[in-house]
Amino acid sequence: MFHTTLFGYDRTDVEDHLRQTELAHAKLADERDALVARCRELERRLAAAHDQNAELRATAALLRREPIDAAALQERLRGMLDLAREEAAEHLAAARTQAAEHLAAARAQAEAELERARREVAGLHHVRDRLRDQLARAGALLAQAESTVDGEERPPHLAAA
Repeated sequence: MFHTTLFGYDRTDVEDHLRQTELAHAKLADERDALVARCRELERRLAAAHDQNAELRATAALLRREPIDAAALQERLRGMLDLAREEAAEHLAAARTQAAEHLAAARAQAEAELERARREVAGLHHVRDRLRDQLARAGALLAQAESTVDGEERPPHLAAA
């Protein structure tokens, strides 16, 4: 991975590797932030769907109240009222079906996005841990190279000479 020099690893190679590692880590953090924002947006949409469902339920409750006594109305008005009731029932059924479909789709999409985000975060944690390990190894190699340059310690392959 790093070119060797007389007293250890090439410092430029190590610094380049560290810069690349930091850039990769920053990119992964940006992707994670975008996924978190997407999850929040899906949660907001799901809450809106819940609110819309509650409004539809309130409308349905209003429509289910005891209607006007049709026996007292003239035949023509009775027919109009029956037709209006049928139409209201059809609209209510369609609205319930549509609300349930929207809610199910939003929940499924939110769950899928949340699961994907969780997997991404787990992957980011794994990459972060690998980067920490690489950074620690690079730091140790750099410290060893600096101490070798200062004459405090010789690498094992030069100690016997």
